[in-house]
Order: sequence, then C-alpha cells, then structure tokens
Amino acid sequence: AIMPVSSTAIGIGLDAVATLTGAVGKMMLRHAAVSGNLWYYPFGLFFTAFIDPIFDVAAYSFAAGSTVTACAGLVIVWTVIFAPCTLGE
Repeated sequence: AIMPVSSTAIGIGLDAVATLTGAVGKMMLRHAAVSGNLWYYPFGLFFTAFIDPIFDVAAYSFAAGSTVTACAGLVIVWTVIFAPCTLGE
C-alpha cells in the first residue's frame, strides 16, 4: 500500500522549489551584472519576482508558517552549491 504524503511534506517540497527558483533567479541577475549580458535580467527577475513567490504561497497553504519560514534559508544552501559551478565564484 502507498502511504499518503503529509501536507507538511508537500509544503516543504514546494518551498524547496521556491528557494531553488529564487536562487537561480539571483544567480542570473548576478551573471547579467558581471557579464554585461542584459538578456539574463528579465529571466532573473521572472524567477525571483514571480516563480519563487508563487511556490512560496503554495507552500504556506500546505505547511505551517513556522516550517515554511525555517525552510527559506535553503536559498543560501542552493547558492553555495550552484554558484561555484554557474558563476565561478
């Protein structure tokens, strides 16, 4: 039998996606500033200003605010993992 997934787990998963898209957006903005390639600005803003908050609001509908807020620090983890590979920093 398949065990049902708790709503808290769904909320944490949605917030993990939110923080990942936020980190990707921030890295795109940084890349645009460093490289001078202006095409990365709209994509970075799209990920940071639209996709991240949509998943964040969805996470709040499944999990307690204290849990979702604690998971918001994942954006730092994502940035530490991916920035060396994507930005060379």
